[in-house]
Amino acid sequence: SQAAQASERAILAESQAAQASERAILAESQAAQAGEYTHALSQQLNAVLNSRSWKIFKPLREAGRFVRWFVSGSKAWLTFAAGSRPNRISRKAVGWVINKVRANPRLKELAITRLNKFPRLKQRLKKISLSQSNMIIQSHRNAKLVQPTAKLSPRARQIFRDLKSAMNKHNKEGV
Repeated sequence: SQAAQASERAILAESQAAQASERAILAESQAAQAGEYTHALSQQLNAVLNSRSWKIFKPLREAGRFVRWFVSGSKAWLTFAAGSRPNRISRKAVGWVINKVRANPRLKELAITRLNKFPRLKQRLKKISLSQSNMIIQSHRNAKLVQPTAKLSPRARQIFRDLKSAMNKHNKEGV
C-alpha cells in the first residue's frame, strides 16, 4: 500500500516536472520572439530617427515644443493659476511689501486708509499676509526658533528670551 502510494507520488512528480519543462520551453520561445520583436522595433525606430524627413522637420518639432511651452507659461502668468510659479512669486512679493508697510507706521496708516476703499482687496491682502506669517511661524517651529539676537539691543534680547521661555513653557504644558 505504501509502495503504491509512493509510486503514485513519483508518477505525479514526473508529470509535474514534464509540465514545468514544457512551460519553460514555451517561456524561452516567447522570450526569443519578444527579443526578435524588440530588435525589429529598435531597427524601425533607428530608421525613422536617421531618415531625411526626421532630420528636415527637426526645427519644426522644436518650434512646436517651444510654442507649447510659451503658451502654457503665458497662460500661467496671465491667470496666476493656483500653485503656479507666477502665483508663488507674486505671493512672496506681496508678502514682502506687506512686511515693509507694516514696519513703517506712516505707510501702514496710508495703506489702511486707501485699502478701506477697496474691502475685497483688503481682505485678499489680509489672507495673503496670514498665509505668509503662518509659513514664517511654521519655518521657525521647524528651525526650533533659532534667531540671531546679536543685532538686538540688550532690552530686546531680554524680551526675546522671556518670550522664548514663555513659548517653551506653553508648549510643555500642551495648552
